[in-house]
Amino acid sequence: MLYGGLPAWKNAGYKTSSKDTGQIASVVKVLEGVVNSEEFIKAATSRNSNTILLDVRSYEEFEQGIIPGAITIPADEVGNRIVEIPPGKQIYIYCKSGVRAEMVYVLFKEKGIPSKYLNKNVFIEKDGSFFIGENTRNQ
Repeated sequence: MLYGGLPAWKNAGYKTSSKDTGQIASVVKVLEGVVNSEEFIKAATSRNSNTILLDVRSYEEFEQGIIPGAITIPADEVGNRIVEIPPGKQIYIYCKSGVRAEMVYVLFKEKGIPSKYLNKNVFIEKDGSFFIGENTRNQ
């Protein structure tokens, strides 16, 4: 952000151009494997036997609250505990910010395990209720 706009830019002695620079386009890239908030909420609240919620936060974060029915395995233990995750189900991976969830998603993809991950901030209360917020890595 430039405070003072173009006049401040010029007053600071920076160069300007009157040439046509064309158009600047922005492309939003949807990250592979990302589940949107609505689909995640539906999976988390429907208690469907064909879906698994995989919480990959830390043990300390689990103490703050867990979404009911979720399997809790810290991200750094998933590789050694992968047998605890029932096969043949739709897996939704989440953590506090989406970073660890994405790491586990990549591990699953390498192992041929279909899954999706939530690339958003998740705030979970002691009673299991949760709120999904935005983060800077959004889809």
